[in-house]
Amino acid sequence: MITPARALAAVAVALLTATPAYAGTAPAGALLTVVSAGPLAPSALVSTDPGTGAATSRRLPYTLTVAGYDAPRRRLFGLATAARGRPLPDGAHVVAVDDGGASRDLGPVPAWLAGARAGDVVAGHLVVLVGAALATVAVAPRPHVLRVRTVGVLPFGDLAADGIGGLYGVGPVGTLTHLDPDTGAVRRTRVPGLPAGYADALAPTGPNTLYAWLRGPGLRRTLWRIPLRGNGSARRVGTALAAFDADGAWRPGAVTPPPRHPTPTPTPAHTVPATTPAPPQPRPSAPPGRTPVRTPPASPSRSPSSHPAVPAPSVTPPHHHRYASAEPVAYRPALGPARRRWMLNSLALLTIASVLAARARRIRAARR
Repeated sequence: MITPARALAAVAVALLTATPAYAGTAPAGALLTVVSAGPLAPSALVSTDPGTGAATSRRLPYTLTVAGYDAPRRRLFGLATAARGRPLPDGAHVVAVDDGGASRDLGPVPAWLAGARAGDVVAGHLVVLVGAALATVAVAPRPHVLRVRTVGVLPFGDLAADGIGGLYGVGPVGTLTHLDPDTGAVRRTRVPGLPAGYADALAPTGPNTLYAWLRGPGLRRTLWRIPLRGNGSARRVGTALAAFDADGAWRPGAVTPPPRHPTPTPTPAHTVPATTPAPPQPRPSAPPGRTPVRTPPASPSRSPSSHPAVPAPSVTPPHHHRYASAEPVAYRPALGPARRRWMLNSLALLTIASVLAARARRIRAARR
């Protein structure tokens, strides 16, 4: 009997032995692949150097279905549906994994996010595809849904950020799709040399190159390098055994920290020469029968730099009455014509199969 632990070890070994054939052509960094051998099996985080093909694997206590790397925070963020082989009671949690492999549970999210199988980190938020909806999830200070937009049913196993707010996906017929999370606009491009297959893990190394793991016939997965600029063709650069579930991300080798504002040099205080105050002028006396009116002294004027700092207004996410509640809600994707036909055909096949099975049982009973 093949246990989940043995299956996970086999997948990790297969990934480690997949030697890429593109040494010296990739920037400094690592291809991160989160691989699961079963629906409840703990995921393995595989880090591959695209320049040498060297890889390391680290077992995580969580089963991750979606993962994306946030370079400024040096963290991998993902959605976990199980912990130590047991499903999470509230559906899904956001998990952070640092570069050393230490993982941390950041808290639960609505239960319908457990159905996500594609996503990446965009502008510090985890953007995931669930059915026909694209959900933006904030990971700090506590995980919560910021926005949900309907984009239609897209056959993607993973999404990859393009670095300027958009997302890439690889379709099953060798197409590269660009998705705008703000508007929901979808643009498809045919990639020469890219075969048909289900891309379960994507990793962009920059604005020019995208790596994709494709599932083909049998139990093999192939790694392809896809050009994002120009008219180049896709190229196969590695192979590995298939896994139950996988997701990819790119960890850059070095991240330039944001520039800090220079500390202002203190200027010496300006010395004001002492002056002799002028003698007070006598005030005219008020006419008899009138009460003198006192004029309040003018308040001293402030310099522009002495105003108190006004905090920036908090951005209120758009209100979506269906998803704004913190309670887990059931997400029901819209049934389009294609999905409805697929369901009807499936029901018809199941009905025919059950009728044939009943007839076979009656024939066997009659022969006895």
